[in-house]
Amino acid sequence: ALALRIGLRLVRGLGPKARDRLQAARREGPFHSVEDVIQRSGLGAPELRVLAEAGAFESLWPGRREALWELLRQARGDAGPLARRRPAQGRPLRPLSKLERVHPMEHLRDELTRRGILPTGALKDRRSGETVKVAGLVICRQRPGTAKGVMFVTLEDETGFANFVVMPDVRETCRDSLRAPLLLLEGTLEKEQGVVNVLTRRVVRLGLAGDLGGSSSRDYR
Repeated sequence: ALALRIGLRLVRGLGPKARDRLQAARREGPFHSVEDVIQRSGLGAPELRVLAEAGAFESLWPGRREALWELLRQARGDAGPLARRRPAQGRPLRPLSKLERVHPMEHLRDELTRRGILPTGALKDRRSGETVKVAGLVICRQRPGTAKGVMFVTLEDETGFANFVVMPDVRETCRDSLRAPLLLLEGTLEKEQGVVNVLTRRVVRLGLAGDLGGSSSRDYR
């Protein structure tokens, strides 16, 4: 059950059309090999790459890196430049460590939970108007010209994504903290017509090693 086990909507870089094609192929029956996936899904090398890097093929080809090389070899042919760069037989690639296989936030989850910091996937079960705290990797910062200084921040953790609205006063005061790649954001949960956002009032910059003490923060009440 390759396509359904990995949670395709959470695979970054895999567009909706590619997901639909893969799911349609899977409904015809289980995949039996890497070649079977390529032929039946019709996906190209870019889509196959992101799936391999996400670990989607480990049941069909042992080792995430080896699966990636095999996919690219079959998708592009042995004569292609990527195939020529394939590791020599008899010199297997180093298996990915546990740290490399999982999302960085997963290693912090126990401590985050002890501190009342929610995973992004839990926000859907919380009430609108509730105060929530979420930590994650910043994958997007946007300041649309029509937003009058409002910043939109998207955090990612091992359970998914969450969107945060940072008003101009908070953004200006927390400008340096908001540039960090790893943040703890606290605010008010807002749910409207199925859209979930957090109106941010507190920004804590976390260390890359997961220092939950934070290097700086601002609190708006």
